[in-house]
Amino acid sequence: MTLLRYVPRETYDDLDNKINALTDQPSLYEFYDVVGVIGHARGSHLDLDDAIKNIIKSASDEKGKLMQGVQNVSQIEVYADRLTAMSPVRPPPTCDVMTLITRVAFAESKPVRVELSGNPTEFMIELHCELPASPIKLSVQFPNGKPPVRLMVDPAQAKPEHRFWGITVGVDGTSSVDSSTDAHTITDLFENSTRSIADMIQDDEKLSDMGWDNYNDNLRRLLNYQLLLASKIEDQDRTLAYQIADFVVNVCQGIPKAFDLYSQASVMATSKVVGQEAMMTVLVPKLDLSTAQQVLKSRIDSAAAFDSAYMELQGQEANSKNVRLFANVALEKSTDSDQVYAFMTDTAEDRLWSAQGAFSKAEREFQALQLTLKDKQEAFKEGIEAWETEQTWAIVGEVFTAIAAVAGGIALACVAPPAGAEALGAGAAELGSAIKGAEEAVGAWQEIMDIAERIKEIYEKIEPYLEKVQELVESVSKIVDLIKGKSSMDEIGNDDIDGLKLPTITGDDAVNSTADWDIFQAEMNKLYEGIKDQGIGGSDDFFLTITKMVIRGKAIFAAQTALTSASGAYLTVMQQSIAQQKHTDRLRKAIPQIQGNEKTFGIIKLAMAERLLALRSWIVLDFRQYLAAYAWNCLDVRRPIVLDPMKDIASFLNDAATLQAASAQVYANVRAQTRVFHLSSGQVKKAFNGNTASNGNDSVVNKKARNSVFLQPEDLLESLRNYRTASFALDCENPIFQNYGRLRVRKARIFLQDSGANEDNIVSLRVTLGAAMKDLSLEKIKTPTMGPGSVTAPRVLHFVTTESTFGFEYMGKDKEVLMDGAFCGYYESSSLLLSPFRAWNVAVDSETNLESVTGLTLELTCEVTYL
Repeated sequence: MTLLRYVPRETYDDLDNKINALTDQPSLYEFYDVVGVIGHARGSHLDLDDAIKNIIKSASDEKGKLMQGVQNVSQIEVYADRLTAMSPVRPPPTCDVMTLITRVAFAESKPVRVELSGNPTEFMIELHCELPASPIKLSVQFPNGKPPVRLMVDPAQAKPEHRFWGITVGVDGTSSVDSSTDAHTITDLFENSTRSIADMIQDDEKLSDMGWDNYNDNLRRLLNYQLLLASKIEDQDRTLAYQIADFVVNVCQGIPKAFDLYSQASVMATSKVVGQEAMMTVLVPKLDLSTAQQVLKSRIDSAAAFDSAYMELQGQEANSKNVRLFANVALEKSTDSDQVYAFMTDTAEDRLWSAQGAFSKAEREFQALQLTLKDKQEAFKEGIEAWETEQTWAIVGEVFTAIAAVAGGIALACVAPPAGAEALGAGAAELGSAIKGAEEAVGAWQEIMDIAERIKEIYEKIEPYLEKVQELVESVSKIVDLIKGKSSMDEIGNDDIDGLKLPTITGDDAVNSTADWDIFQAEMNKLYEGIKDQGIGGSDDFFLTITKMVIRGKAIFAAQTALTSASGAYLTVMQQSIAQQKHTDRLRKAIPQIQGNEKTFGIIKLAMAERLLALRSWIVLDFRQYLAAYAWNCLDVRRPIVLDPMKDIASFLNDAATLQAASAQVYANVRAQTRVFHLSSGQVKKAFNGNTASNGNDSVVNKKARNSVFLQPEDLLESLRNYRTASFALDCENPIFQNYGRLRVRKARIFLQDSGANEDNIVSLRVTLGAAMKDLSLEKIKTPTMGPGSVTAPRVLHFVTTESTFGFEYMGKDKEVLMDGAFCGYYESSSLLLSPFRAWNVAVDSETNLESVTGLTLELTCEVTYL
């Protein structure tokens, strides 16, 4: 059982204080009241008895008596992120039911003591919480002089689809603790609330007919608070942020009216598992960092204007002469600030589309490798069988065979296999017994067994993790596809969400797996070094394929991370933009009614406070994309600023300046130089299978390589001649690039080789670069598996951006350039430059005769760091 993590009290207090300072609406984080016979308490960290006292206090006069019109409380509802019981819990005499909704319930070692008064015959508790690591003990004392009834909530007794604990205690000493899968209580709470207080304003400008005695938005307020809390602490404690988001997911599971919160929490939880803390940001936006401060400042200034107008409105009374004027000004400033960030709606959709495409491409490439690995695996096994017959330590061969199966098992976990590769992992479970059978090995074989043991441990960790990540990303994709097909959250029903469920993940293990691929590669390299002199048939090709599997596996991981990040941004901007537009119209119609109307004025102010908090999400998203551009530009995971949605405007402005200053210092660290590469696809045969080819000015170096710089299909020339298009990629592992890191394309020229173009004819090319791309880190790492002088797998970094299209034109025979393929335009900053290691699609737009074309020549002017 994963231990629940606790939010420090000072973190709660800091968030509460910032919400209050920003909105002057304490009810957004803490609230006590009595409606009819039901008492409500909501807060971040509550002690149960103190919460009950505050409920009674909220409905009492100065003398402590319940105010007229308020009935005696028979039911208590408490909502909190953490709930404790440090002192005896004393419900009101008439109370016989408590509903407790909290992420962390009674984690203290001492029992929860409930002391009843009045004349209850039965007392019930409905406890909604995350499963605790150890049982919760309760002691219920009836006012009859008999010993207290003791009972225990045992997490081991929870049913598979557990929703809450139903606890019943009778005055006669009987008791029961039942794990329930029923969702009626939570469903009713969502039915009796709205996604925003502004939804209580109807299209006819009047307040909703929903009885205010039934309206209860405490659960929504708690869950919104928890998502804000998770956003605040995600950089400091990703596991805690995951657990908070996961709690929101579990509460909202299967409830249509909670789907907005469910979708937000699902993406947040997935991002904490997939987007790991030590990993380079992979979703690269095309942003100019040289103007970051000015751009961010202009947007933050708009938010500051809304802040100021809102505070002016907060200072008004419903009977104030100019209250409607102040309300209109605040609404217009809110609308202005929304418009400033409206551009993010379009870019979020573009990035989501690109991330989806990159993910599909990465899956296809990995599936192609699965088929290759299957063949290499079989050849290696045959080589092992032949080798075993000559060895004293033939039992060691069984270890090698099992390791080959382990590699296949990892490949299966990463991506669903195509037909023909389903049995890749057969025999992976036998590695443990094979190691045990060879435990008497000595000398060099003992070292091999130690390596095998470490590979076994890696497999046991990474295999289930990869499967879960795959399931998580698929679930998020389904959520996004569902929302994209609806014009409103109100259209989502039970049929839409039936079966939609995130897989269970233990956050402790999930967020610490960033380096697993590289660790697996390193151990396999050691294994290869230990056995390469044995002459085992098929071993060279098998271990080379393992290196490619690691690279493509990390590409899958990067694509999953990018897709999760893009999905989160898309959901945020789409949900907020749709809601803001609808609520703006309603608020504008309701403002004329606020003069002298306390209830309507209160709704207007609370709705404005909600918009103020929502605006913080826009600001953080804006900073997040600039931070991603910064991380890409300097290849550094360390952020120069800390993201916090509840910072004040002055802090945001300071962050903008800090970010630009850090961006200006990049060149002092990366030592950028210009390098021109002349590459040719002519004479290439089956480059995808690793044959050597001539590559222009760099051919001397490349002759030593296993792979061509150009990775292209065999029918490249046929495609070019028949369809006037050709696709290729550049192999970042080629020795040509071994001495360079951080490669950025400043200019690209592509010439057709030996085309039949006349001297006066213009050759016009349209070049589209794919969304998935790679780069090389600034570390020079040597791995013996790849051979001397090759680029090693750990240096290969994977990213996703949006597609890029540019044109290139030149005169047919003399190659005079008419329109250059410049990538940066008039910008001085190189932050807009992207990598050459992408899919290149070249389309010939001119009427050029392609019958005699023999290939392509690529001239790249790159900004590189020499290692």
